[in-house]
Amino acid sequence: NPSGKLEVRATGATAVFNSGAANDGRLEFHYNNSRVGLLAYHSDRLEIQTDSSKEFTIRTNGANERFRIDSNGRIGLGIANPDAYFASYNRVVMGRTNDSGSLTIVSAPTFGGYIAFADGTSGNAAYRGLITYAHGQDAMVFNTAATERLRITNQGLVGVGTAVPQTKFEVSSTTGTRIRARHTNVGGNRDAGFDIWSDDSGTFAARASLVHSGSAGRTTLYAQNRFNIHSDQTTTSLYIARDGKVGIGTDNPTRL
Repeated sequence: NPSGKLEVRATGATAVFNSGAANDGRLEFHYNNSRVGLLAYHSDRLEIQTDSSKEFTIRTNGANERFRIDSNGRIGLGIANPDAYFASYNRVVMGRTNDSGSLTIVSAPTFGGYIAFADGTSGNAAYRGLITYAHGQDAMVFNTAATERLRITNQGLVGVGTAVPQTKFEVSSTTGTRIRARHTNVGGNRDAGFDIWSDDSGTFAARASLVHSGSAGRTTLYAQNRFNIHSDQTTTSLYIARDGKVGIGTDNPTRL
């Protein structure tokens, strides 16, 4: 009582294709007397092939598509139309159109997880760009030109040009270091600078700023309460009180 044109039942292997070393063992699929695909074994590989513009899909749990390779080699994981996405970024498209998409890279506890960007196969051309999560250190590292540029440590310290930042944000360079704030507005207010905020009873009310106003043509150093310049960590060299009194060598000036 076969359920199709050919039904094979056995407790062991149900079908064997055996060919000589110089030939392929293959199972071909035809539609209207034209081949549309095949399953073949060559001397060094097992091959699944589609002909013409046919695509290859894998489905589970009935007709639910999970994997697709289209006729141009684009891959969709949970995505049936990888060709519909931006052409420069659609070689592999994964996710779900009705929910969040995700990717997990699993590594042993003392090893790293990597995403590498290559423009060749020799030397560091195979990893010119690199994103690393080093599980042994619990650190995230970003490389360009095969060199580490930025690191976030397991304490949340960020280092640019250093693998051992000592503060929340540290920039280091053997050729000199600058941090630039700039504006690109050619009209109206054109301020660029840095703000430093300190938590004052949960209100973040204490602030210091270094701002250059391009529209006004001036640079302002602002301290909310008082301004100190120290020659070392303990001695006040210059002090400006909130009421404008200036002290040199004292932090308690009595005159303007």
